[in-house]
Amino acid sequence: MQKTYFYRGLFYLMGLLILALGITLNTKTGLGVSPIISVSFSISTIWHFNFGNTTLVLYALFVVVEMILHTIRSLHARQSEGLPLEHANQMNLKLVLFMDILQFPLSLIFTRFLNIFSGMNES
Repeated sequence: MQKTYFYRGLFYLMGLLILALGITLNTKTGLGVSPIISVSFSISTIWHFNFGNTTLVLYALFVVVEMILHTIRSLHARQSEGLPLEHANQMNLKLVLFMDILQFPLSLIFTRFLNIFSGMNES
């Protein structure tokens, strides 16, 4: 079982690496950016901020909004005594918020990869 988690983590890390490389290549060659990256790319280009750090701030903002929405949905479901989603009945709010919080370190790793690949072009 430990070996499976190791390989999952390794493949996930490789996926983050390839994704960061692809995004950096798209931005540096002028081929365009995806909608999720376009805001941070525009801010970093206009105000000359670091692209990776701008992306990290934007992702962190998205995660905070996601946590707020999960909390509101959970409170609303308790008050209306309805069932919000079928799969949500199996998880409690603490677990959902913990899974949301886990997005912070992964975003940090991803944006550091962006900075590494962006820095290679400047050398």
